Amino acid sequence: MFIGLIKEKCYPHEGYIDFAATTLTSTTSTLLKRGFLANPKGKILPGLFARVRVPLEKKEAFLVPDAAVSSDQQGSYVLVVDEKNAVERRTVKTGAKVDELRIVEEGLNGKERVVVNGMLKAAPGRQVTPEQENVASTANAQQSSVPAVEKR
Repeated sequence: MFIGLIKEKCYPHEGYIDFAATTLTSTTSTLLKRGFLANPKGKILPGLFARVRVPLEKKEAFLVPDAAVSSDQQGSYVLVVDEKNAVERRTVKTGAKVDELRIVEEGLNGKERVVVNGMLKAAPGRQVTPEQENVASTANAQQSSVPAVEKR
């Protein structure tokens, strides 16, 4: 589980769930769970409000700028540039938004060059002259405050 206090970005505190009830409470339709969170600096005090994220499963995903993700009647997609500098449409399954980035759970293998700027000029099949922009440093800077997304 991951916890973020109200004034903190993302979920910087990591803990774990050590108990989960086996049945739902019928009157409230809730499942009782108990978590453990280390608090070495004493930042988390009784009565504070916090945001809690409990991932249901861990899986591999990629972060792309949210502006690169578009959608239409067929679903969400991104435009990528192949080895021959031709634009290609890739259907993707997106997840949560993390600041200015979007989690892409399916549809990319991590080696693609994703179109971020000039979306109107970049039509599928069209040849382009790409200008590489380093967004990996942004993602790495975010990684310390983003819950782990990895495959089990």
